[in-house]
Amino acid sequence: MTIEPHVQMLLSLLKSALWNTAPDEKLFVHTEETVWKKIMDLSMKQGVKAIALDGAMKLPKELQPPRNLRLAWAAFVDKVERNYAYRVSIAKELSELFAKNGMKMLLFKGLSLSQHYPVPEHREFGDLDIYLFGKHDEGNKLLVENGAKRENFNIPKHTVLHYKNVMIENHIFFLDMADTPKIQVLENKLRKLAVSDENQALLFPKPAFLTLFLMCHAIHHFTYTTHFRSFCDWAVFLNAHQGKLDFSSYRQDLSEAGFLKVADAFTALTVKYFGLNPEFAPPFENNFELEDEIFINGIFSMMPVNPAQPFYKKLIFKAYRFKRRLKYYEMLYPGKTYRRIWYAIYYHLRKPKEILSLKK
Repeated sequence: MTIEPHVQMLLSLLKSALWNTAPDEKLFVHTEETVWKKIMDLSMKQGVKAIALDGAMKLPKELQPPRNLRLAWAAFVDKVERNYAYRVSIAKELSELFAKNGMKMLLFKGLSLSQHYPVPEHREFGDLDIYLFGKHDEGNKLLVENGAKRENFNIPKHTVLHYKNVMIENHIFFLDMADTPKIQVLENKLRKLAVSDENQALLFPKPAFLTLFLMCHAIHHFTYTTHFRSFCDWAVFLNAHQGKLDFSSYRQDLSEAGFLKVADAFTALTVKYFGLNPEFAPPFENNFELEDEIFINGIFSMMPVNPAQPFYKKLIFKAYRFKRRLKYYEMLYPGKTYRRIWYAIYYHLRKPKEILSLKK
């Protein structure tokens, strides 16, 4: 498998930032501004632009990006940091609001995962994912009463609300229950692992929960688009809890659901390209063909080359991408691809403007 130079360079920057090591300097000798722009663009699409700059700043000054690009890059990171601080304040505000009304709030995904990063403020995310331990409807009502706006279009897994310019996903389920009956087993396990006797209003997931949830979440996104950020999440989480995780239960649960091969490939890629120490990873079996499929087609073939391309090219690209997504969906949920087809039809009927959007 051949990896383009700017991709290799971005991976080197990410490993440098995640593990506080020096980037591979020989990759950056005589790097032109156009290449740095490609690195920046890819890091943006992969949700790791702030982390990548941390790595770039570990290069000798003569190998760093040109000054104009560094300034633009730094301005973006400043925005990420301000967004992070604001979302932390909103999370605390929500937890206090729920606590006053007898509810506990579990905050998972983006903000909770950031605590495992060397610079938490540089783990990019947009919304707040919350779980109210069976009080989903009461939580929605309370949020609306306090000024939140509820979206009309939702999915069975969660309700989407907007509170003080922050999107809130109030979860009924942790996983997409419609995909396959086997998901119900994993969902039940996650609910048991999420239960907490702690008295704090704001709760972060326990490691046992995240071990299973992070991989289930990454596998689900494999049927849409895989991002570098998911590999970084898995790497820093496993590193933070090295030697303290029950991998036997994790592997058994994923095996029974039929997800273990994809999970092993995801872990293998995290070790190979993102610098995770294999001693801290769950045991995995290599499947090089599947690993290449995920890393090349599952990531780069899903990204549009030019969002401003003509109408017909957008349709061709979306048709190609949808066909490949159906292939991945069939791999995980045999015989259930009709669900994805009907959901795509339903989604675009509800939101026709998204037909030409390359984000969906």
